[in-house]
Amino acid sequence: MADFRSIRDSEITPEIRAEWQRVFEADPTARWSQSPDWAESYRATYGRGFQLWTEWENGRMQAAVPMRWNGTVFAGDASDSAAPVLFHPEAGKLLMDHARSRPTRWTAVADDSRWAAHLPLSALIDSETNLQLRLSGDFDAYVQSLSKSLRYEVRRRTQFSIRASTSASATDDIAVLLKLHRERWRKRGLPGLFFGRRGQFFSNWVIRGIEAGKVEILVAESSGEPVGAACFMLHGGRTGFYQSGVRPVAGSPGTALVAEAISRAIARGDHTFDFLRGDEPYKRRWRPDTERAVGRYLLPLDRGQLPLHIRGAWWKLEAIAYRKLRTRFEGKGLS
Repeated sequence: MADFRSIRDSEITPEIRAEWQRVFEADPTARWSQSPDWAESYRATYGRGFQLWTEWENGRMQAAVPMRWNGTVFAGDASDSAAPVLFHPEAGKLLMDHARSRPTRWTAVADDSRWAAHLPLSALIDSETNLQLRLSGDFDAYVQSLSKSLRYEVRRRTQFSIRASTSASATDDIAVLLKLHRERWRKRGLPGLFFGRRGQFFSNWVIRGIEAGKVEILVAESSGEPVGAACFMLHGGRTGFYQSGVRPVAGSPGTALVAEAISRAIARGDHTFDFLRGDEPYKRRWRPDTERAVGRYLLPLDRGQLPLHIRGAWWKLEAIAYRKLRTRFEGKGLS
């Protein structure tokens, strides 16, 4: 008999956490942002508790997602994916029944997520494109399929020394990425992604991810000086390009980092390189061959719930403005 349980974060025992981790590992469409480590990093940074919504059957967890009440709606973290993780594609019915009975926002649900099938189209308030590259063959054959200008840049990546972070170097390498990212955005008069405590939060979950083998930081150096760093998330045969920071130097360290990440993904046997949310032009240069829709959903959204209608309209305008800024300042490339 299946049952739904809402568990306060203070009540998450090691046994419950282990069940949550088991479900996360079993969902091939999951992202690192749906893991227990991510949620615990958020709590450690912001000090806010959450409820862990779970579904159980025969004493085993079948679905899990951390949700927070912000005074208006229950919502997951505004990350690359805040959907539940499911032990099998049919799991989650009781969790959805619970979500339908209270104001709930689902953030960044990709249409290839197991959770997407549970969400009604009528709940969709905003959508954007997620570009992906299916990996097969070898890296050299893939490079040969790129444009002449990009092939030239990729083959020049050997002018940089590129290394992957280890547990020992993670703290220093994260600091490099944050520094380069902030430098790049400050030149545009903007704070970038890691303003306020977001840099601390990023550091927390990256360190946990590197230790778990779920996150990879690549650092490009020239003459012993770091000129670029990028963060990638690894799970279920998928490498996701999360964020980067590069210095505008000759040779395009940003291109070198993406090329190195794709090469490493092919060597690992990954099936997908995921550029995550956003249809910036520089991503198209890498010839992604799959387009996914990534949506934000609001439940329930009945006629009598005017405050939620207003909030949904605001989120939609906010998303449009954010995409325009990101395309303007980030769309041309990483250098």
